[in-house]
Amino acid sequence: MRTVRQVNADHMGEEETDFFPAFKEAVDDEQREALGMRWLAFHDEHEQADGLSGEDAEVAEVVATEVPEGDPSL
Repeated sequence: MRTVRQVNADHMGEEETDFFPAFKEAVDDEQREALGMRWLAFHDEHEQADGLSGEDAEVAEVVATEVPEGDPSL
């Protein structure tokens, strides 16, 4: 359990120092709000993981499918 906690802490630390600051700088408040609302809707729709395979997804494919270029809401 200790190893799992450490791996998780390391992962969370990477997100806090590497991903989130760059994301916050690149994406304005309105876009972040829209993404948050989409996440909440997705979470509600799949609350018990209904309809989700659990398989790893390719980020570029998901973004290309779910976030059309030029989408003004994102």
